[in-house]
Amino acid sequence: MKKCIFSGGVIEKISDFIMLITFDNKRAITVADMKEITKIRHELFGDKKYCTLIDCRKDFINFSSDATTYIANHPRINEQRIAEAVFVKNVGQSLGGQLYIKLFKPKSETKLFYKEENAIAWLNKQYAAFNKEA
Repeated sequence: MKKCIFSGGVIEKISDFIMLITFDNKRAITVADMKEITKIRHELFGDKKYCTLIDCRKDFINFSSDATTYIANHPRINEQRIAEAVFVKNVGQSLGGQLYIKLFKPKSETKLFYKEENAIAWLNKQYAAFNKEA
């Protein structure tokens, strides 16, 4: 499907409702990066509900605290995002992801995975459940 490069990595629309974000690890991810993602997300999905798959398997990805607060609390994102799956490659990344979930309390369901196919299967279930309720 569609692929967009932004200052902190790559965004791909991998289904009608799933956006894959792959961050690079060249520098800290900032609020400016998150705003760029928000703009691209709007270009890809408009006002439709969507799910996010985040690839954090690079060696170390650093998010500024302002960036994590922005993404966890942005009203438009929280209104449209149904669920977010984060896939990691090791226990250290998993602990960092769990800390993010506990500290920033994202408004949409957020879960960590070691395998991309499990993350996508979970997002498909979340999307189906949302549509069943709607």
